[in-house]
Amino acid sequence: MGKNIFFLCETFSEEARKLHESLYNSKVPVRTIVIEDDGYLPEGVESVLEYFLKKNNKNNKNNKNKVSLDRPRFFNEIQVPDYWEISATNSNGAVHDKNKERARIYFTEPLNKRHVKIVDWVDETGIVRYSDHYNSVGALFARTIFNNKGEKVDRSFFDINGKEVIVENYVTRDILVDLNGKIHIFKSKTELVCFFLRKNGFKPEDMIVFNSLSIPFFVSQRMNQLYGISVVHADDGDNVTGEKDNSYGQNDILFWQEPTGDEIPGNMKIIYSGAQRKINEGNRIGSDTRTGRIFVQNRESYNKLISLGGDPKITKQLGYVYSYIRSNQGRKEVLICTNSDQIESLEYVVETLPEIHFNIAALTEMSSKLMSMSSHHNITLFPGIKEKTLDSLFEKCDFYMDINSGNEIVSAVKRAYYNNMLITGFEETVHNKEYIASKHIYGKNQKDKLVGLISSAATDIEFLTAELEIQRNYALESSPEMYRSVFNIKG
Repeated sequence: MGKNIFFLCETFSEEARKLHESLYNSKVPVRTIVIEDDGYLPEGVESVLEYFLKKNNKNNKNNKNKVSLDRPRFFNEIQVPDYWEISATNSNGAVHDKNKERARIYFTEPLNKRHVKIVDWVDETGIVRYSDHYNSVGALFARTIFNNKGEKVDRSFFDINGKEVIVENYVTRDILVDLNGKIHIFKSKTELVCFFLRKNGFKPEDMIVFNSLSIPFFVSQRMNQLYGISVVHADDGDNVTGEKDNSYGQNDILFWQEPTGDEIPGNMKIIYSGAQRKINEGNRIGSDTRTGRIFVQNRESYNKLISLGGDPKITKQLGYVYSYIRSNQGRKEVLICTNSDQIESLEYVVETLPEIHFNIAALTEMSSKLMSMSSHHNITLFPGIKEKTLDSLFEKCDFYMDINSGNEIVSAVKRAYYNNMLITGFEETVHNKEYIASKHIYGKNQKDKLVGLISSAATDIEFLTAELEIQRNYALESSPEMYRSVFNIKG
């Protein structure tokens, strides 16, 4: 193919993760690069910030690695003065000096593992004055400073030895980078990312795939300017101009994963304008934007864009290539994950489906109300469940019922989807509609229909197969072949 592909995302959100997964599963040779690194990026995903932190440390022979634990930091490993108390639940933690709150602790997913992500240190009035950011190896890799109004002032990033390497000023927007003793000053994050791409071998003919009309789009526009290629102004607060023609075409692609409002976003209009001009004027290419195609990864958003006048010639719908863990075997095992004893219509469901076995798992201890349900022959309760046991339940159960009130735990609906479980629930209780077909969601007064779905699917394999297909279509399942065709990859 001759050109490199860079997937540039602002944060590694759930949507970005699914696109990265789809590109990987489709064997598209792409480098996924995250601008805002939260310290917990998975293997195979690169970080703009981490690149500079490691680059600065590369020639440092004094790598004592004192600030790293080589594993996530647990909540009770935060350093505090003597006699201060650290406490935690399965969702967050706190630091107290007697009865005075000193800090709030936030965990990374899964929350029940209580791995520290951010610690907000507060003043006497409860206003956050600075935040400590910890990464997947337990190191303090960033610190954010706030003023007395709780507004961000600046953020420093540290290398593995605790040396300050990057300072981002939220007031001036300047970013200072210490690159092996030489200070580089960038006027915006767009400039920093462009510098990163050029350091990593970006060429004008390369492709940028992006999922945001903010910094990733600004970078796409700015790369043309850096190589003397004309573009129009993109609304990032800077003038972007040039003089030469772009002889490389509109290679870049926007994967739109956000809801669409009442009008087409301004920066998307730039893409439409440039792409339409290319279509109308034949082979005159690239005077406006590097981006020539838009793939929408949300059904409602796609329909809204088209209704608002989005050009269907360059706007297409594309789903995801999921990494399913296993197939559904139609076993009469239902899983419910909850930290609440408020489980909608549980008794009715259990008594109406005596041939179905219900497994109810909780990270916490269960109330006496829920424990009393163990008197039913077809219920097994798992209070204070361990990770290994929970994993085994996701492996053996082929149905998931999202009928518990309160917060979702252990990303249960997503895990159920990836395990090919048929998922159903009530409109009033469902937690993640992204993976649940709308026809499998019922009102509380339709509990007979929910029970009917489970009963039919558990006794008719063809019916189960059809309903799983509906579920996958609703989640916009795509294929590797579709993705490879987008990037013109043969075979």
